[in-house]
Amino acid sequence: QALAELDRSPPLVQTLRGLLRVRPGGPPTLGELAAAVNLSERSLRRHLAEAGSGYRRLIEEHSAERAAALLRSSDRSVAEVADQLGFSDASNFSKAFKRWYGVSPDRFRQS
Repeated sequence: QALAELDRSPPLVQTLRGLLRVRPGGPPTLGELAAAVNLSERSLRRHLAEAGSGYRRLIEEHSAERAAALLRSSDRSVAEVADQLGFSDASNFSKAFKRWYGVSPDRFRQS
C-alpha cells in the first residue's frame, strides 16, 4: 500500500525521490534539491506543500527506504546501518526504524 501511494505522487516529488536515490553521501540540503530541479527554495517548499509533502518527509522516506534495503541486503550491524544513514547512535536509529515500520531493525531483518 505504501509503495502504491509513492507511485501516485506528483512528478516533482517522484523526481526528487529519484535524485535522493542516486545521490552519494548524506541527504542534500533543501537548497541543493531546489537547485537540482531549477527552483528557488521557497518555490520548492510551496510545490511540496501542494503535493502534501515536505523536505523533511522526503528525507525521512528516503532514510526509511535505505535502512530497509541495507538491513535486507547486507550483514552490517544495526549500529553500522545507523552510522551509514547519519544517525548519532543505534538507539536513535532503532526508534526511528520502529516508527517507520512498526518493528525493530532486528525483527525486520529476521522476517
